[in-house]
Amino acid sequence: PPLAGRSGKIIKFVPEESGTYAFYSGSSYDTYGQLLGADYELLANNDDSGTNENFRIIYSCEAGKTYYIGIRAYDAYANGKNAELYVEKTDEDANTDDSE
Repeated sequence: PPLAGRSGKIIKFVPEESGTYAFYSGSSYDTYGQLLGADYELLANNDDSGTNENFRIIYSCEAGKTYYIGIRAYDAYANGKNAELYVEKTDEDANTDDSE
């Protein structure tokens, strides 16, 4: 299930262009991210590939298709609702899984 019962947020993303996108957080605490499909199926997840223990997911997305990005704090004491999400097109190779 998205976010595995922890406090966080889910943000909808529908790209206008097909391509590879970077989804990452900017936070002062350790974040965990999930990229989900239109039916909330897990497409990719990441814990620490970004800077300062933030998540970073690289994924090839199709234009007009719905995706959701789930963000939560890795540690139970922090609140993932305060993390900032950044999305940008990139030339990086896609990653699909980075377990906790």
